[in-house]
Amino acid sequence: MLEKAFAHNLGEMGLHTLWESLKADYESIRKGHDSIHEFILLAPLMFPREGGPSWHRHSAFLLYHWEIGDTAHRSLLEALCGYYNPGFTLLRTALELGLKGALYEGLAHCRLRSTSQVLEKDEAGRNLKAFLEDLMSSQSPISDELEETSAAIYDKIEPVVHQRRYQPSFKTILAQLSEWGLLDRTEDVDNVRDAYMRLSKDVHVLPDYTDIGRVLTKGSAELFEPRAVNQTVLHEYLVTESFVMDMCATIELNILKENLKFHEVKSNLSSRFQYLKDLGMANTLRVAKRLLG
Repeated sequence: MLEKAFAHNLGEMGLHTLWESLKADYESIRKGHDSIHEFILLAPLMFPREGGPSWHRHSAFLLYHWEIGDTAHRSLLEALCGYYNPGFTLLRTALELGLKGALYEGLAHCRLRSTSQVLEKDEAGRNLKAFLEDLMSSQSPISDELEETSAAIYDKIEPVVHQRRYQPSFKTILAQLSEWGLLDRTEDVDNVRDAYMRLSKDVHVLPDYTDIGRVLTKGSAELFEPRAVNQTVLHEYLVTESFVMDMCATIELNILKENLKFHEVKSNLSSRFQYLKDLGMANTLRVAKRLLG
């Protein structure tokens, strides 16, 4: 029975469509896949093997970093198997993980928390900051704890983080990351906003952005037949996926840039230039070169 169930599930995964997708646009798929691995690899390369700071200092972001890698992988596989709506939906999740991981990382550190003027203009942002500040004033060791292990912020905000009045808007989060220099160009902020809004059409299942809607509007396959590769949608997905990983990687480098004082980390990052160029991760390459001077 287990063997039959396993074989049945393999068939339902759509592996035949994955094969057809690979044949349709192998090079773009390779770059999209490898950009996920490049994003995953950059974080450990930004820490020296010995004598450097503990990764715990930036663990609020690095916990989300781990999740981004898994989510992006799952997103790509869904898209290659012809499940475009789940692929795009998971891609927005990966992007949101990068943005919120960066926000919480910033709030964990006094230097950034004290310069978060954008949050002050957002009621939910003010509420979140006020909650943290009240907590720290009543429990003085908390600030030092967050500086050493930023992921501890998740325990601190757990009582309120699920309440809407403590959740800054997407627009506010983007603007705050820009103020902190984690997204260092207005163009980047605009492009991330546009990508998020595009991906939201799949998340909110607007009729034309469901997979059945794509069949009806584009006539790319027979209705209710097994899934087939839609090269137009696949191409759109791969362009968006590459952009999402590129922007998550730029945030990643800006968060971990203080470790570039170590020669080993400088060498590690400079060794990735050609890979970043080949993968089309132009924004990550630009930030890497800027950080290395």
